[in-house]
Amino acid sequence: MKGTLQELKKGETAVVLKVDESLSCRRRLEELGFLPGETVRCALTSPLGWPHAYHVMGGVVALRESEAEGIFITRIG
Repeated sequence: MKGTLQELKKGETAVVLKVDESLSCRRRLEELGFLPGETVRCALTSPLGWPHAYHVMGGVVALRESEAEGIFITRIG
């Protein structure tokens, strides 16, 4: 099922399809590992909903909702 990283629930895994080119932080996100073909898992969610923390390329990265909605994924589990 395709969607955005913003829709991924805690414990779910997905593969990155692309990062929206209009995001001002696109380059930073790609440097952190959000590249096409990379596996990402939602690891933690804030008690207030955001930010969420994601496992990607052996690290953990916390993202704001606005950043996560610009990363397109397909869920794998």
